[in-house]
Amino acid sequence: MATGLLSAFVALSGGAFVAALFAALSSHPGPGGAPTVRRTDAPAPLLFRLLEPLLGVVAAHVRRLGLGGVRGAVERLRIRAGEPLGLDADEVLALCGLGLAAGALAGAVLAGSLGLAGGLALTAAMASYPIVWLRSRARTRLAGLDRSLAYANDLLVLSLEAGADLVGAIRQYVSGTANAPDPLPYEFARVLKDLELGSTRRAAMEAFAARAPSEAVKGFVVAVVQAEQRGTPLTQALRIQAVALRTARSQRIEVRAGRASVLVMLPLVLIFAATVLLVFGGVIVRAMRGELM
Repeated sequence: MATGLLSAFVALSGGAFVAALFAALSSHPGPGGAPTVRRTDAPAPLLFRLLEPLLGVVAAHVRRLGLGGVRGAVERLRIRAGEPLGLDADEVLALCGLGLAAGALAGAVLAGSLGLAGGLALTAAMASYPIVWLRSRARTRLAGLDRSLAYANDLLVLSLEAGADLVGAIRQYVSGTANAPDPLPYEFARVLKDLELGSTRRAAMEAFAARAPSEAVKGFVVAVVQAEQRGTPLTQALRIQAVALRTARSQRIEVRAGRASVLVMLPLVLIFAATVLLVFGGVIVRAMRGELM
């Protein structure tokens, strides 16, 4: 009896610990969408720091499994999410493994109340949460890049018209928005760093598009690369791109407005039904009992 209670306590404690870790990860966005690399001055969640040695051991075992395709998919998702907490693909998969183990233990202990289906659902949820967390961060980050790029494109055009080159315009934008809580200044800073390390403008821009494969970023990169290849004025290309970005933003707003008008119908129907029941409830009940005649 005591052994069973101890096992139950350990299982529930492990599940609660991993669940609290995932909650701490979700509430740690990182400054400006940039990767919050471990072993730096950037504060990581306390639970993550406590679990980091175990995470390293599990990641070393995951690395030996040779999950090439899975690791590649997780790596791409990790880069799109902004490399949160400096986690590599093996450590993300290790988090999935820890969630699987904790979920399985908690599901086994709570099998009497949850049932087999509930235990399996709990296990699957805890095992897949790191991937869901990365997907959510990546989606939010790409949406933030799309929003910021429309404004940044206009500023770049103004700088180019004032006589600056593209690198100078990007540097001026980065210096003016260094503390902005969005990922675009960080990505532009990485572009400048690639150029300083000897990359060509095309390679640096294509690396930017690979890290953030949103439609707005791809269009911006294509405009810059084609202007350089064809010798057309970059100001004109970016001005056309600015119009395209504003049009795309207006279309997104119209789509969301149309979706909102549909979604608002459900509460209106519920309010109408409640009003009908309130006004005609007595009549409806008497009619169902046959007392109106």
